[in-house]
Amino acid sequence: MKNSDNAENTLELRPKVFESMSKRNVEVNGKHAGFFHSLGRAIQGEEVDNEFLKANQN
Repeated sequence: MKNSDNAENTLELRPKVFESMSKRNVEVNGKHAGFFHSLGRAIQGEEVDNEFLKANQN
């Protein structure tokens, strides 16, 4: 669901890269939906650097 028009459920995955969260994720996880979405993307191997998960700064 990348880059949909669902602005209220959109989160910045990393600087200037936005992604929509599923409606179900938002309903089930409420204010924690952004964290769980970010965590799921990171587990899948996607680079995540946002307010919920920070990139490794070595």
